[in-house]
Amino acid sequence: MARKPESLDFTEAAAVPHVGLTALAAIEAADPQPGQIVVVIGATGGVGSFVTQLAGARGATVVAVTAGSGAAQARDYGAAEAIDYGAQDVGAALRARYPSGIDIIIATYGDLEVLTGVARSLRPGGVVVSPAIRPGDAEVALKPLGVTFKGANRLPPARLPELTALIDGGQLRVPPTTLFPLEATDAALSAMAGGHVRGKLVVAVR
Repeated sequence: MARKPESLDFTEAAAVPHVGLTALAAIEAADPQPGQIVVVIGATGGVGSFVTQLAGARGATVVAVTAGSGAAQARDYGAAEAIDYGAQDVGAALRARYPSGIDIIIATYGDLEVLTGVARSLRPGGVVVSPAIRPGDAEVALKPLGVTFKGANRLPPARLPELTALIDGGQLRVPPTTLFPLEATDAALSAMAGGHVRGKLVVAVR
């Protein structure tokens, strides 16, 4: 248990623990440094929105990979630029913009084929972090590229006060939430299965 951030309503607060603790785990595994190029795949989802902000707060340059319609949201949450995965080859776009390579990829979306294509843009010694892809599968796919893979499991609830302090202090914004009544849970699950949810979906149990 942890106290609800005072600046959030109950719907917003309900979306914090899972995504916030997962994003914090990904950032700690990646350990971005000032000036490094961090590519966030799935930057407008629940976890990705937090990751974008946390990486930017560490002084990294965040490049968001998202649908074209999500570019404005990604920039609003701290991304320096956005690449529309539906309009261009993400790996090719990254190599054109950053010919010396990128430093870190944080993938919140579990598509191994997409991840492998983007990982070819990493400079030697680059790191891939993902809470969404099985480590065994990722290690096999990424080994030929000579990059390191790190899984990121959600941190324990004891870390929630850190997120509360950042949220109430104005350093961390909660991504948009969409509220569904309990009887519309099937619609919420269908929306999530589509893989293009922005922010978080919350089901009201009352």
